[in-house]
Amino acid sequence: MSQKESFRVIWAVDAFPEKKEDFTQAHRLLKALSKGKTIEIVPTYVFNLTEFYGENDRLGLSIPENSLNELVSAARKTVQSLLKPLKGVNFRRPVIISHSNLTMTSNVKELEKFAKKTDANLILVSSHGKKGMARYLMGSFAETLLLKASIPTIVVNPKTLVAPSIRKILFATDLSDQSKAAFGEVCNFAKLMGCQLTLFYKYIDRLSPVVSAGAPFLGGNYMQDPAQKQKEIEAARKQLETLKKQAESKKLKTKIIIDQKGGSVSTSILKNAKQNQLIAMTSRSGWLYTTMIGSVCRNVVRSASVPVWVIHPKDPPTQEVNKETAGKAHIEGSSPLTLYS
Repeated sequence: MSQKESFRVIWAVDAFPEKKEDFTQAHRLLKALSKGKTIEIVPTYVFNLTEFYGENDRLGLSIPENSLNELVSAARKTVQSLLKPLKGVNFRRPVIISHSNLTMTSNVKELEKFAKKTDANLILVSSHGKKGMARYLMGSFAETLLLKASIPTIVVNPKTLVAPSIRKILFATDLSDQSKAAFGEVCNFAKLMGCQLTLFYKYIDRLSPVVSAGAPFLGGNYMQDPAQKQKEIEAARKQLETLKKQAESKKLKTKIIIDQKGGSVSTSILKNAKQNQLIAMTSRSGWLYTTMIGSVCRNVVRSASVPVWVIHPKDPPTQEVNKETAGKAHIEGSSPLTLYS
């Protein structure tokens, strides 16, 4: 980030929601983010042409230019209305992106493509905050974004309580290589915002199988090895101290918390994050990993009372996109992408 002139946030908005959405908490977070003087925010809406024009676009038939222009104009007008309550926020002109692939994953890919093209540092998205099973699924776009995007993502739920400013960040780490690499990004952001950091590590007991005398046919009991536990905790503390020194080299006030108590990792993170205004964590690594998305990460996002910043492991380097073609871009294997900035 140090080589960039600003910290750029892509705010993913829905210009045509099925029902009116509550952006109060997203607004508050944007205001808090904007207290970092070099942060700029790009409101962005991705829409699927097939949703509006059906088979014509899917079959490659032409769509009247005036109809498309009217749709883009209406989308931009709606997005701009979201900006009215915000004062003193460094907004860029809203960007409207159209594409023709009829899947939620395609929406996410087009948004990520634009985020990478503009050197965005993170994406902000609001989950729907629904109840019951719909609430459990978080909202398909937010869930898909967490599953697929490689750009760091902050998720805000309408029930999230966003503080007026971000003063403290809890970074939940499993001490994996991916998590350590992500910490540098968190330090840069904390430096920009003038935040304090908490390095949080949840120790998970590694049980040593010991065959109980007189009961070998039962497969034995599982007993904790206190010496091994202490050795592992000290090894973790040394790694956390190294990360702390990294943060302190940037003049960031940092403390370490190691939770040795029982209970789930996600519950422990949520409990220890109560005095913080933002939770930062990686996904798809160590104890955060599952086939879909780290179950710990997913549970924290669904239940957190503060915004959650999800940082994904870096993808292998890809061919650089030519920024001179910002008006229209076509990537092999996908439909044409049109940007209306």
